Amino acid sequence: FQSFPKSMRQPDNIRTRLNKGRDLRNRCFHHEPLLWQPLYELHRDVSEVIKWIEPGLHAWIKIHDRVPATLGDWIKWRDSPEPAQAESIIGSNQ
Repeated sequence: FQSFPKSMRQPDNIRTRLNKGRDLRNRCFHHEPLLWQPLYELHRDVSEVIKWIEPGLHAWIKIHDRVPATLGDWIKWRDSPEPAQAESIIGSNQ
């Protein structure tokens, strides 16, 4: 953890984020629902751990990361009054 901030160097800070990442992975691999999970928070925590371990990998992932855009599209669809309108909202981003 070469880039782990000294002010946060407590095992619980690492353990909490790693456990959240593991729980998300388990949900994915066991085909459990994800949409009602705090996905932005989970994504942020996993990204932060990657940054602590290997900043170069974090930079590369950030360039190719589609999770924030995908979650944004889902939120637009979920909050739209009608599914047909939601498709036009999501389709306009592609």
